[in-house]
Amino acid sequence: MFSRLVSRLRSPALPPTVFAHAHRRAACSIDALEYASSCYLPTSWLELPLVARREHNHDSTIYSFGLPAGQSLDLPVCACLLLRAPAADGGDHVRPYTPISPTSTLGSFDLLVKRYGGKGVASEHLHGLALGDTVGFKHIKFNIKAAYPFEGKRTISLVCAGTGITPMVQALQKLVGTPGDDRQIVLLYSSKSPADILMKDDIDALQRQAAGRLRVVHVVGETAGAPAPPGWTDTPEYTAETGWIDQAKIEKYCFPPSDDTLLFVCGLPPMYEAICAPPALPGCAAPPCHGVKKGAEDLPRRVSKERACVGAQVVLAPNPSSLRARRCSSSATSPRCAPRCEIHPTTSIVKP
Repeated sequence: MFSRLVSRLRSPALPPTVFAHAHRRAACSIDALEYASSCYLPTSWLELPLVARREHNHDSTIYSFGLPAGQSLDLPVCACLLLRAPAADGGDHVRPYTPISPTSTLGSFDLLVKRYGGKGVASEHLHGLALGDTVGFKHIKFNIKAAYPFEGKRTISLVCAGTGITPMVQALQKLVGTPGDDRQIVLLYSSKSPADILMKDDIDALQRQAAGRLRVVHVVGETAGAPAPPGWTDTPEYTAETGWIDQAKIEKYCFPPSDDTLLFVCGLPPMYEAICAPPALPGCAAPPCHGVKKGAEDLPRRVSKERACVGAQVVLAPNPSSLRARRCSSSATSPRCAPRCEIHPTTSIVKP
């Protein structure tokens, strides 16, 4: 493994610091490491080199991290990684990220990271790296969410905003790219403007590859009643909506309540909490959702999460922009999921 890693990293574009990583990795006893899944990364920190970077849009960058030649990340779908960056107090600032490259990609993996105007510890650290600099990663059991092939589910709704698109792309790559998987999928994705839609070309390509199985709905706007931007209209690849994701849009586009449907949600807390309930509610036997913190390493009180809800049910609310998923205690059937959630008019959705 050491020789393959050195061969992969021996490039004029990479400084000598990379070889220190190779020696450290080779010195580790593979047998002594613990693993949470099929993922190449162990449950302890492993330094990996930055091998490439490219700007994605005005405030987001794609970073590529090196793996040994011929080695894939082999991350389960759906799951994420933990990344550490140096904190101001001298400790580690740890944040989860979902790779956007297919899990079978050999020799490297890609992370899409948004910058937050100098306020994100991890994002600013990554932005300041040079090629060959190393970053610590690990993968633990808590990073594994609902696992593909999502047995018993015939329809899947994906609701997200901003960088919450990354776990949705991970799921779409598997759902669309697996031969014989013929399930119907909806992606409801909210962005501030058309220019802020992340991975738009990739989403368009997945929609075409799905051959009618995937409906994409882009919602753009910085206010709930935002008008359509100039030229914002439907295309063969997506439906163009404006404003915010609200109950009306969820009822219009997502699949209706059923024991064989699955709803994924990823966004900042106001959106997440409005659609999917907290892990525990008084008088309820088991949570309807499960997941981990996702994404925003940045603004105070803005910790986004991703979860999967089974059988989401929408109940009409007096205010169409108000909804919240709540557990039905009588229907809980497993330690992690209940087969049905109800949407109640308790929390207004706000744009992340």
